[in-house]
Amino acid sequence: MARNDLETEAACLAHEQTGGGCLDPRDGHASIRLWMQENASRLPPARDGVAKDGAEDRLGRPLMKGRGHGVFDMVIPVAVAPGIVEMVPASLKGSKGRGYGNRDLTMYDEVVIDHANAGRALWVFLLREEAGTLLMRRVDASRVIREAPGCWFVRQDNRRVGEKVYEYTRLRIEWSRVAKQANHLFTDADWTPFRAELPSWPY
Repeated sequence: MARNDLETEAACLAHEQTGGGCLDPRDGHASIRLWMQENASRLPPARDGVAKDGAEDRLGRPLMKGRGHGVFDMVIPVAVAPGIVEMVPASLKGSKGRGYGNRDLTMYDEVVIDHANAGRALWVFLLREEAGTLLMRRVDASRVIREAPGCWFVRQDNRRVGEKVYEYTRLRIEWSRVAKQANHLFTDADWTPFRAELPSWPY
């Protein structure tokens, strides 16, 4: 599968595993903004709409148009106390091979770095496929930013679109380096079958 296919399958599994409780960014945009707190206004609005070609996932749901506020791909219900559920946004990063190749986290690097330095989590699901099974390794990217400075950087490129040249910056995390140098930051000690779950609060 291509990485987008892995991410689409993860969204389908999350919907099934949570009985529809896992939201896509179109429906969970309020939870995303709440999670980002004062940094929410520095992110673009969650994009409404669906893919122009009418593509659907295997559950018959229209594929999304863009990402939630430029960072997130789904919002997961997490029980934080008896009868209390918090909706936690997460990013999906699918990749072939060893699963560490999808390294660009977001174009909104300053916002995410400030969020991390404020001590708040930013969950990422790394995804890969093995023998027809979708596998994951979960990691709090905020901890990577704070505790493993040699494993990430802000990449700056120029992209030409027609006659215009745009500055294209993004926060890039070298996941394979995290696995070698700071493996303890992964929630999962090794690759494990995908589950739409996050560690219990506090994160």
